[in-house]
Amino acid sequence: MSYKYNPRYHRKSYRWYRGNTRSQKSYYKKMTPEIFCNKEKLYHYTSLNSGLLILLSRTLRMSRPSKMNDINESYRPTYASGCENEEVENEMKKYFQNSFTLDDWRVPGFAIPAMWGHYADKGRGMCLVFDKRKLLSRMKSSGYCQGKVCYRRNYDSSIKVKKDPQQFIKNNINKVFFTKSKDWAYEREYRVVCRSEKHAVEQDISGCIIAVIVYCFDDMTSGDKVVSSPTYKDLVNRIKRMNIPVLVLEQDLLNSQYVLLGYESNPNGEYWFPEDYINAKYEIEV
Repeated sequence: MSYKYNPRYHRKSYRWYRGNTRSQKSYYKKMTPEIFCNKEKLYHYTSLNSGLLILLSRTLRMSRPSKMNDINESYRPTYASGCENEEVENEMKKYFQNSFTLDDWRVPGFAIPAMWGHYADKGRGMCLVFDKRKLLSRMKSSGYCQGKVCYRRNYDSSIKVKKDPQQFIKNNINKVFFTKSKDWAYEREYRVVCRSEKHAVEQDISGCIIAVIVYCFDDMTSGDKVVSSPTYKDLVNRIKRMNIPVLVLEQDLLNSQYVLLGYESNPNGEYWFPEDYINAKYEIEV
């Protein structure tokens, strides 16, 4: 007996498949304060436009070391023996990285004023909150290295290569990419590094962002709350289908205390951080 193709059955099975895969996507699951507090998190500070691009595309572009704010990384002296300096520089251009901020016992990673000022458009940007386990599981491959950055007082940024630049960097990956000056210790950086022959490297992060934290916006007037800002309302509407909460770091508390509030389910604000941390003073030791 021969088999005859019936397009009606094909269309039916396609609709079932499409509908089920959509419902299974992890970013459709509701994030709650309890789940948020119990997760191990990584934070990424960025501008409003860049943050929206990351959220809507569900991809995170990796940067070259030469684009870093640290001048020790963007202008690194190279010394080569057995090869040319140009070979070392070309090899360094093949590396890409992403930087995140860690929590610690003094202050959570979302409440560092210097990070808001340096990387989040002077507080007018956003802080993306990642599920650390999910994000790093996406990057587990032979081409990726990841770990905490080590900060040293007597830091030497120069790269002294003998013979093969590729092998040298591979053998000294910790010194080249995971060591920085003590001046940057307040960043509490967790870094992901990869080597690629491509001109750009992007990472799929769908389902990895569990919250967005904002501080202030340009369209706020004196005395206004962030939730009354048109920019805040637009941001909430844009990512509504992802079930990603937009949380607010209260303006008047950055000087000495931190409180993280969610307004989407409670007009008066809902605490998204454990009660015993709400009144905690914080200071950053360097």
